[in-house]
Amino acid sequence: MSLRPSELAAVAAELNAQLVGAVVQKVNATLPGRVWLELRVPGKSVTLHLCAAPQVGRLSIVEQRPRGTPGEASGFQHLARTALTGAKLLAVTPDLQRATLTLIREEKEYALQLELSAPPAVLLTAGERILAVTSQTPVPERPGAPYVPRASAALPGTSRLLAADPAQDLPLSRAAETLFATHEAVRAIDAARAPLLSRLARLQRTRKKVEAEAARTSLAVRYRQDGELLKQHLSEVPRGAREITLTEYLPDGTIGQRTVPLEPSRTAAQHAEWLFHQYRRLTRGAEMSRKRLEQLDRDQAALQKQLEQLEAAPPATAPPKQRLQEPVARPYRAYLGAHGERIWVGKGGLDNDTLSFKLSRPHYLWLHARGVPGAHVVIPLERGATVPQELLLDAAHLALHHSDQKGEPRGEVSYVPIKHLRKVKGAPGAVTFSQEKTFVLRVEPARLQRLLASEQ
Repeated sequence: MSLRPSELAAVAAELNAQLVGAVVQKVNATLPGRVWLELRVPGKSVTLHLCAAPQVGRLSIVEQRPRGTPGEASGFQHLARTALTGAKLLAVTPDLQRATLTLIREEKEYALQLELSAPPAVLLTAGERILAVTSQTPVPERPGAPYVPRASAALPGTSRLLAADPAQDLPLSRAAETLFATHEAVRAIDAARAPLLSRLARLQRTRKKVEAEAARTSLAVRYRQDGELLKQHLSEVPRGAREITLTEYLPDGTIGQRTVPLEPSRTAAQHAEWLFHQYRRLTRGAEMSRKRLEQLDRDQAALQKQLEQLEAAPPATAPPKQRLQEPVARPYRAYLGAHGERIWVGKGGLDNDTLSFKLSRPHYLWLHARGVPGAHVVIPLERGATVPQELLLDAAHLALHHSDQKGEPRGEVSYVPIKHLRKVKGAPGAVTFSQEKTFVLRVEPARLQRLLASEQ
């Protein structure tokens, strides 16, 4: 639990004896409920830590203040720095579970109130008014309101600071920090583990979805078998039928019957081609899913290794609030045009959004296969430049190849500057656009082969 009243009183007496008259050089309040004051006295500097975190509330001396910014800069920190930098410490006054630091700057007094009662808070007050509040939990105090001291009940218990080294400078104040070292180390481990566990859970959820996609291979085989059987019996299929039962010769030499569902609006030949198209599409998707599963396995192994290393060598203090470092993967495939020009092709729905709305500039050219799902294709042009015809044809080939029209001999492609795109909310990769131009492209196999070979 937090410092007991007797312990708080002992620390306050020690601080009054050695730090009265010290000048505040630096103020750090980047973590809620915590303030670090770097105080200068003749011949030395010390860092005073006011901690109002639950269960570890204390007034203590630490070896050093936090380096950099462990969390988001707060309004409290701005006000504390403005009011207290250069201020002189006049007194530290304990009152059961409260400690008041009185400071003066340019003949104006400020009071830094440390509350150890629940919910704890650190208050910066001027006179009887509250300037700002920092706390890990909601508190009743509000900036601008009169400060009303809370009722505190004295808690029984002997001092736990008796083991302080009397040879040390400010031994009781340093012992107050050491008292909570183990608890803070556990909190640091939990804080470091939390983002790893969160990402591991996301990976496991993603893996289930990708496994389901990879399992569609059997459906792809069914499409191919239906297509091959239908192609052998085109003349037997009546127009407008919804299904037909055909005789097939099985691999074991026996003869069986297979019922093939049909689309009445298509001819038998058209439906057979549609079945082969679905087979190719699902086969490509299953192959991509298998590669994705391999990457997910590698990511999961890396996370497990980080967790093991964390358990083996826990951090000594709470880590700074920062984004988890992850391997950076491009959200697009990069190809080269005939003269070395760059062409970017999005890898998926979210990657399409990132490519078109975060990485691209308004004057870049955007292409897409018209009327069918497909990848976003972007040509990063210079501002005011006109796209060369050959480069436009190269990008259009990639737009058709990375769409549901892959393998078709021709298709329509739309293109428009990025500035005319609008994202559709709630649908990753979906966009609306205006002022587009559209043309029919006849696929040139040699050109497409050259482009695919240029992938970087």
